[in-house]
Amino acid sequence: MELFRIPEGPWQKVFEGNFQGHHTVLFSNGVSTFLSVVGDNDEETPNGVLLEFFNVFKAEGNAEAFVETLPRDVRMITRHTQKKTSKFFFLASDSAYAAFNEDDVFREADTLLKKLSKVTGLIKEISKAYGITLRELKELSEGEKLELFSEPLMMGILGPMPLMESGEAPSVLKGEVMLGVTQEQKPAREPLAYFRRTIIFGPDERQRKHAMHIIAEGALLSNTPAVIVDFDDSFSGLPEASAQLSELKKYKVETEPIGFPVKQFKLGEDFFVELGKVNPKGLMELYGAGESASAKIIENALEQKKAITMQQLVAVVKGTALAEEFSEYQKNCALRIIALIDKSYPDCFGGKNEVGEISKNWIKGIGRAGIIRLKGRDKRIALMALHTIAIGLLEYYREKGKSGGIRSVFIVPKSMDFLPIEAKGVFSEEIAKAIVEGSEFGLASVLEAEKEVDLDKTLTENLSAEITLVQDNDAGVRLEGKRQYRAFIRPSLSRCAESY
Repeated sequence: MELFRIPEGPWQKVFEGNFQGHHTVLFSNGVSTFLSVVGDNDEETPNGVLLEFFNVFKAEGNAEAFVETLPRDVRMITRHTQKKTSKFFFLASDSAYAAFNEDDVFREADTLLKKLSKVTGLIKEISKAYGITLRELKELSEGEKLELFSEPLMMGILGPMPLMESGEAPSVLKGEVMLGVTQEQKPAREPLAYFRRTIIFGPDERQRKHAMHIIAEGALLSNTPAVIVDFDDSFSGLPEASAQLSELKKYKVETEPIGFPVKQFKLGEDFFVELGKVNPKGLMELYGAGESASAKIIENALEQKKAITMQQLVAVVKGTALAEEFSEYQKNCALRIIALIDKSYPDCFGGKNEVGEISKNWIKGIGRAGIIRLKGRDKRIALMALHTIAIGLLEYYREKGKSGGIRSVFIVPKSMDFLPIEAKGVFSEEIAKAIVEGSEFGLASVLEAEKEVDLDKTLTENLSAEITLVQDNDAGVRLEGKRQYRAFIRPSLSRCAESY
């Protein structure tokens, strides 16, 4: 990974490697500062990077006691030999995610460095009161620098912090969603825990999706992963910082515009409809085969759970002895139905999806969005894909046990198209049940529809949050156990395709 132009350079590469599946590089400007750059994948050219700076000092005095008084992220290396003890003190900046382009990286780096510079000056002044001497990297002798750079633990100290429980965010009630401002111009901030079961209503689909975007940002800022089913690239701007800084300030938002870590899973390339999760009757229902003999032959083959692809399903049907009630003609009809499905969607059926990778937490301080991309797909295959991810998420989090917190947020736009109150089918019913049951295991959900009567009744009962957009961004907010109030939904921190 090569570094773009960054303030306070030149920057020299000190370390490069792979950490927990992320390409990671450590740079130094040789004066006082290290820069940790972590890619959002294991490739040398990532889509986005997590930036974090560290000012390094050699500390003399009781540095351990001093560090304990600081409300900051501070790390230390103590190195003892027979002749002396050396202590190196690392003061961390905040961390920020940026799309991997020069403008975004420069802007985020400049903001982090300016804040770190102010904190560093304050820490150096405070250290004097504790009798601590802090010397910057540029003030050290070559021998002292060698002590630091030869320390094998340094990358572990300055690299990304390890994840808990193989990448899962702690299951606690944490974080906030910055909705916007109330009618009295007070910040409308609510704990993420209130959004366990959320539906957004209103006449304007564009505004409904924008509100979904805001809740997604709240989850990600709370270091909680979000899984977003994107039918039309509405969420493609999440990795890019918004240009609406002045507008954000009008809504009492103190956070700078930022992009978020995103990994995309395109149907037919990175994500597949799993035949092992497909309801056989539901599949036959979608193709109008109903209760026919050929449909029952396919259902029996699917229930054997031996097929991953349609070609394998053909082999299972051909290799299965026919029961007395079925004829060879009916078997050939079943094979023609399978061939039709395969011809309609030749790239969509495949092996098991890694749900833990789709709903995966980011390495430090900020959540990652896993986006299931379905743009350009017709409603039938989109419904099957939605079914696969809904069932997959339920199974994944059910294995982890019940949770009083939010482990991940499942966001489904166009909900009324796939989970309608009328003309329900097997797939829609199973998706609705999975969403409701998932909340018991920490899987929150965010849906949207024009009116409550547009959605499956299973989904509209026992909501924890309901946002009703009245006109433009003016919304009624109802949260379980709280008085309803009106709020103006804020602009997004990241680029929102549905921005107003």
